[in-house]
Amino acid sequence: MKAEMPPRRALQFLHWFCAEDFVEEIEGDITELYNQRVVRMRAWKARGHFWLDVWRHFRPWAFKKRKTTTQNIRFDMLKNYMGVAWRHIQKKKLYAGINAFGLSIALAFSVLVALFISDELNFDKVHSKANRLFLLYETRYDYRQAEEEASLLGSRNSKFATQNAFLPAILGPTLKEEFPEVKKFTRITDAGGLAEVDGVVLVQEQVFGVDADFFSMFDVEVIEGNPAEWLKHPSDLILTQSTVEKYFPGGGAMGKTMRLQLGNESHEFIVKGIVADAPSNQSLEYEMIMTVERYPWFGQNKDSWTNFSFPNFVLLDEQADSYAFREKLTAFCEERFAKNIEWMRGEQQVGEEVAVMELDAMPLSDIHLNKGLWFYRVSEPKNIYILGALCVFILLIANINYISLALTSASGRRFEVGVRKVMGAERQQLVVQFGVEALMMAFISMVLALGLATYFLPYFNEFTEKSLVLDGPTLAQMFAWALAFSVLVGLMAGIYPALVLSGFAPLRMLRQKAPRLNLVWLKPLVVLQFAISGLLIVSSLVMYRQMQLVLQADLGFNDDQVLVVPLHSGWSEEGNRLVEQCKVALSGDARIAYVSGTSISFSKGWSQYGYKVNEVEKHAFVYRVDPDYLNLLDIQLLQGRSFDASRPSEVRSIIVNEALVKDMGWEDPLSERLDWQNDSVGYEVIGVTKDYHFQSLTKETKPMFLTISNEAGYMTTLLVKIKGNEIPQALEAVETAWKKLAPDKPFNYSFLDDDVASQYASYERWSRMMGIATVFAIVIACLGIFGLSGINALNRTKEIGIRKVLGANSWRLIYLLNKEYVLLATLAFVLAMPLSWWLMRDWLADFTYSISLGWELFVGALLVAVLVSTISVSYHAIRAVRSNPVEALKNE
Repeated sequence: MKAEMPPRRALQFLHWFCAEDFVEEIEGDITELYNQRVVRMRAWKARGHFWLDVWRHFRPWAFKKRKTTTQNIRFDMLKNYMGVAWRHIQKKKLYAGINAFGLSIALAFSVLVALFISDELNFDKVHSKANRLFLLYETRYDYRQAEEEASLLGSRNSKFATQNAFLPAILGPTLKEEFPEVKKFTRITDAGGLAEVDGVVLVQEQVFGVDADFFSMFDVEVIEGNPAEWLKHPSDLILTQSTVEKYFPGGGAMGKTMRLQLGNESHEFIVKGIVADAPSNQSLEYEMIMTVERYPWFGQNKDSWTNFSFPNFVLLDEQADSYAFREKLTAFCEERFAKNIEWMRGEQQVGEEVAVMELDAMPLSDIHLNKGLWFYRVSEPKNIYILGALCVFILLIANINYISLALTSASGRRFEVGVRKVMGAERQQLVVQFGVEALMMAFISMVLALGLATYFLPYFNEFTEKSLVLDGPTLAQMFAWALAFSVLVGLMAGIYPALVLSGFAPLRMLRQKAPRLNLVWLKPLVVLQFAISGLLIVSSLVMYRQMQLVLQADLGFNDDQVLVVPLHSGWSEEGNRLVEQCKVALSGDARIAYVSGTSISFSKGWSQYGYKVNEVEKHAFVYRVDPDYLNLLDIQLLQGRSFDASRPSEVRSIIVNEALVKDMGWEDPLSERLDWQNDSVGYEVIGVTKDYHFQSLTKETKPMFLTISNEAGYMTTLLVKIKGNEIPQALEAVETAWKKLAPDKPFNYSFLDDDVASQYASYERWSRMMGIATVFAIVIACLGIFGLSGINALNRTKEIGIRKVLGANSWRLIYLLNKEYVLLATLAFVLAMPLSWWLMRDWLADFTYSISLGWELFVGALLVAVLVSTISVSYHAIRAVRSNPVEALKNE
């Protein structure tokens, strides 16, 4: 019976790795075992066992003794390679410059993005107890909004949830008392207000109210004072280092007195401590810290379970089970918020089987990237993915460029390679030589990249609203990352050209037979490059068009040359008096058209009231205004009239917008009354305005009404409409009047058009970021196709020479050389179009009013892609066409 042969591939593998001293013995033993197994088991099982036997002998003691490069490549040879590499870089300045420029841009961009992502992912991790710190929050399910969403989307969602970190002040103390795992708690509130030192008044926005345990829960660097004694007295005040420098430039702040106006009250404080500025990568920003008990409305709400105004943090015991604690909060919520839950069920007509409100605890490190949470500082996690994707795209494009340009440059060195091979150089030595050259170029690019990253970091911080720094530890981390990537890119770029060129016969090279390089695998990479560039071009055009629409859209009011001055009067009658006094003081100035006031200016907040109409819950935005408000903003009245302050009954009147009329279903709104105060009398509707965008264009215009009644609040903002072009003079006149009427208050101002534009600042920043990334991608992609066209021109030298000898027209030859790359760019764009359309449709979904993704956008992007690809390849095409055909044919 003929013996069954074992698997041939397994034997080849054995002979490849196994030393000659062992291979014969091992092969005989495992073959004998194989023949025995074939008799008693199926053939496929025997073959599997044979492979296992081979793998069992794959051990270091059985390996062949192989030559190492260290035997052939000594230090002096490496030094020689580096010298050759440097001479080659100097000789090929164009290719070297393009290579270094493209790779350094990509590396610099990736360093900046890595800094951003690292900062976002490490937010709030600066605190040593971060894993035990939890923010309490409620999840509230609003089925009324779910119904609205279902009607808009054409499908029904089971629930519409909002997460809110502003909870009752009594929650923290109660949890500490009833839950043994809760060791400490602190409530936090941002009071804001005016600060006065020695008669000098400055605006201070970051006055934080906290409990005394705050300093033992969160890591705060103490500069002066004893944290154990802080906030034991209502007058204690803690300042940050930068605040001390602002208010006490000469030093000696400890024990000094400061007066803060909080809401409608003014309090005197004593500086008891100084701490370092709050880190930029934490959720809580503060400049002054006081006890939460000094918050203006704390006293009347400290025992209330229905006032939701205070974020609550808790610190759990080291041995506590956080999941068990969060589960216990469910029963606690049902018990303590029973009245709230019952009211919500009645309002939304929801059964017991549905949880309309839930209480939970969120780890400190999860807060920042939770966009749906209503809290002080939360971020859009999508930004990480956007920047990360841009970084990957640009690095990929740069890497492809680097390889293609390395091939273009190396292909002209066939004589050098031929001479080295004739002189006895081994292939592995040539690979090392090209690898050293590629690594040298990568290191040069890395140094340039770190310099570019350092230079552009301030501008990058403006784009992202960050305070990123390249300090010692961060710089070391970024240097290590850039070094690792440079080594990777250098090896990838150096190995392939080295393997290709070192594989050619030396005699053929020395006879000037140009090696023909294979471009097949490079073309898909170039298509990928231009597909990414096409995606970025379309995205950039769409974002630009959308921002143009937003910034130039008809908002329904005139925001040009409108001065916005905060009154710093709190929520009191003083704001109303200041508006009236300013109107009188500026009434005779020919440069001032109108003076008015409002409770809330554009982009400065909102106020919404709920009321019932025929047992149906409705909502409307409410603004307390001055009678000249409509005239100042040039808001169009469709029906009725504006306010008349001379009529005593006018305080019970309102002006509504079209959206409210539609929401109420009124046919004759001027004959209607709106009972928004639930007093059964209601307010008379005296006018209807055309819908105007009192909120950003990302939101649909909602029901809204204006009133001059103090029931809707008090004036907090002065509005001044300036005539003509004398803005500096008018501004000076307003400031002069202000200092006479309110000498104890600072004069701060902005312009309304800037306030409106600030609503879209984040979108505009990302639009500009996308534009910059697009420019980078196009430039780097052009460098890549530039390299590929160079290889193609080199390979077609003989063809071009023959065509020229036969009388081919120069323009015809240029067309011939460019045609392929224009087609590649077109193909890349066609492939990128569906993805770009899908991504931009998702981005535009944030805007209620947006541009349409018309064909002209994609055609425009295609023309840009074709134009840049044509420009990129024309250099080699023109150079090849202008060359002497005799020289080309002689060399061939």
